[in-house]
Amino acid sequence: MILGIGVDILHLPRLKGLLSRRPDRFLTRILTEVEQKEFKALQEQAGGADQEGPLRYLGARWALKEASYKALYPHHKLTWQDVTVSKQDGTVVALQVQIIETLRIGY
Repeated sequence: MILGIGVDILHLPRLKGLLSRRPDRFLTRILTEVEQKEFKALQEQAGGADQEGPLRYLGARWALKEASYKALYPHHKLTWQDVTVSKQDGTVVALQVQIIETLRIGY
């Protein structure tokens, strides 16, 4: 069953600017704990020289999470932490969406 279609694009220089202002706060808001560990590992691999890989990692997760939100709204209101993006076998992208329904009594 398709609830909706979500599309999102992102301008990487804008994301780089957002990340430079408050990196820790930004990362904990957008990424799940698993994604934060992967991001920090990518940063360590890249060293101080090339941050293009970690920036693309973050941009891909942001865009996928935004698209997921757009696809499921208004049926489900997701938060950044409700969606985890991972790669299976190093190539196939998988989305894990955690939806907790609340019961509305009296509506």
